[in-house]
Amino acid sequence: MHKGFAHPLAGAALIAVLLLIPLVVPNPALHIDEVANWLDRVYGFRAAVTSGDWAATVRTEHPGVTTMALGALGLTALDTIAPGSEPLDIQTMYAVRYPIIFANVIALVAAYLLLRRLVNPRVALLAAVLWAASPILRWYLRLLHIDGMSTTLMWSSFIMLALALHIHTPRDETPVALPVRWGWLVAAGFVAGLAGLTRF
Repeated sequence: MHKGFAHPLAGAALIAVLLLIPLVVPNPALHIDEVANWLDRVYGFRAAVTSGDWAATVRTEHPGVTTMALGALGLTALDTIAPGSEPLDIQTMYAVRYPIIFANVIALVAAYLLLRRLVNPRVALLAAVLWAASPILRWYLRLLHIDGMSTTLMWSSFIMLALALHIHTPRDETPVALPVRWGWLVAAGFVAGLAGLTRF
């Protein structure tokens, strides 16, 4: 890879562009689960939060708390910009999807920057490019769906766990037992918890 991309910000920008170009292109298709179940649950989740009825935020099965919260954020933004939009209007679907898209982009760029702490920067960049180019992941990241978000969060948690446990052995050093980095361990647990909430 070009040596310019060894700089963390250059690599982060490349990953963001690779993700954003296809993700922000209009996608008029409606996933059957979005229409049949999940959009309605986002409306219900937002209504429960707005009214303070926290028990009503427990909605099963999918699309999960983080997905519903991000979708509700998009609905709120749409109501501010264009009040009175129809629930199944494609404009509404875009509004619900965009916060999920951008949250995934931010998380993937952050994961790349963390991965650089564990492996050679060029290896980290290659891994992040392959991650961002995964056809399945790219499809699900642009929908009101759990698979893209949960995958991003689980891998991010795994990288943080590796940082917490010092899973890194430079070529010119002998592996040694190092103390746990508790900050990274707590962060890994928090992100793993978000991944779990995304699935339920």
